[in-house]
Amino acid sequence: MKADTEDINGDGVVDWNDFENVLEQKFEEAYGWRRDSEKYRTSLETLRGVWDGIRSCGDDDQDGKITEDEWMGMWEKFALERETSGRLPDWHHNYIDFLFGVSDTSGDSLIDKAEFTDTYRVYGLSEENCHKTFDRISTDGAISREDFGMLWIEYFFSADPDMKGNYLFGVSDV
Repeated sequence: MKADTEDINGDGVVDWNDFENVLEQKFEEAYGWRRDSEKYRTSLETLRGVWDGIRSCGDDDQDGKITEDEWMGMWEKFALERETSGRLPDWHHNYIDFLFGVSDTSGDSLIDKAEFTDTYRVYGLSEENCHKTFDRISTDGAISREDFGMLWIEYFFSADPDMKGNYLFGVSDV
């Protein structure tokens, strides 16, 4: 995953402001989350933990910003750690749970095509791309939490370009 996918404010680095902007510019507006709501506060707390985990592993010069080189090096470290230990850090699991929960707006523990489309349009994918992506990665017209976790792992760690997880964040042939 390129750093620019997380560089929400477009300043060339990933920092805490990008994570705050996800809530403010994406989810607060798209889903009507009020800043004083439990959902917003819980999400902010989760993203703070995710950012702290990313920063502790990726911010090599400890300047509070992660450059693209640091970002790519961080993911290489995670790939090696996962290969040797078979595990991911807790913050990584929290990030997966956060993104699944944001997408599962009905709360039924499944992401359907409409929910997927609503969420990924927030990230800038076209409706057509969302539909093609969902059709490519879903099983039986839905994505379970377990499916989402496997797609996430495939996206970040698979060397096989045909794995469904490689399309988790959109298809390129649209």
